Amino acid sequence: MSYSFAEVEAALAQLNSIASTSRSAFANRLKHLQRKGFPAGVNTGRGKAASYGAEHVVQLALALELISFGYSPEKAIAVMRQSVVSVAEGIDRVTDFNETILCNFQPNGLSDLQNKVEFDENELPLQWLTADQALEGIGVITHTQSAGARIALFSLSGVVSLCASFMTWDRTSEDRREFFDQLNSWARGILDGDT
Repeated sequence: MSYSFAEVEAALAQLNSIASTSRSAFANRLKHLQRKGFPAGVNTGRGKAASYGAEHVVQLALALELISFGYSPEKAIAVMRQSVVSVAEGIDRVTDFNETILCNFQPNGLSDLQNKVEFDENELPLQWLTADQALEGIGVITHTQSAGARIALFSLSGVVSLCASFMTWDRTSEDRREFFDQLNSWARGILDGDT
């Protein structure tokens, strides 16, 4: 199943409670991400309409979450590109429907002004936690020097579920299931090294 830009924009506008008077500006922000080559595989060339799969919709929704927390579009794209395997792992956990998965990350809208720090390959920018793990870890996270003074959480489960709902709003429950199957297939492909 594939979706048009108009369908994706409408669903993401609903997901982010975009006012009807701001829809044009919102569409332009999505087009800016697309011009930057995000998500990968959507840019089809000049004169040909973009075609989005479930994985593209969710990747855009996640990038918009990061932007909502103060990341620049370029920083959000960089984090998402760096975190493809991590995102696939989170989506794989979500599509199992066994637990609510939260995304933990450090909001850092001032990173371009700060002293550059060596990137630690063991510290992924996006980490996936169950709600219980998040509650247990908040005390630890807020008291470690490497974490800084800020942490942010959002529900990956909620983002994925709402994307599926808004993308299949006027369709059948089978279409909703196909959305999840397509998303899970993408995640499994990444994790199995097929793509």
